[in-house]
Amino acid sequence: MPDIKIGTRCWVVDGNRRKYDKDNNLIYRYQWVEKVVVGETSMSWIVGYGPGLAHGDVKFSKKDAREQRRMGVVWSERELKERLWDNKHRYKVIDQLGRCGTATILEVAKMIGYKELP
Repeated sequence: MPDIKIGTRCWVVDGNRRKYDKDNNLIYRYQWVEKVVVGETSMSWIVGYGPGLAHGDVKFSKKDAREQRRMGVVWSERELKERLWDNKHRYKVIDQLGRCGTATILEVAKMIGYKELP
């Protein structure tokens, strides 16, 4: 996560922005709107379209940003690409995992720190 300060670019999910492809599938990338940090409070970053524009400004918790909690904002293009990949592939990976054998499931359980192992 980059050092966040006034002027830092970020991308925010706007659920009201929807665009669909020719097969009527939602284009998730279109919902991510580029904004900038325009101000701050003691507990939040205020992001908007630019200095002096109050319409559409949104607050995001500094604590959530520090702890990199999953929220409707990303702070770098790399994070945006990862989030787009996650949206497209998460359920496919979960589906494939459900078809794996016991040895693979045990390895994944160890890797994610699952507590109840044989």
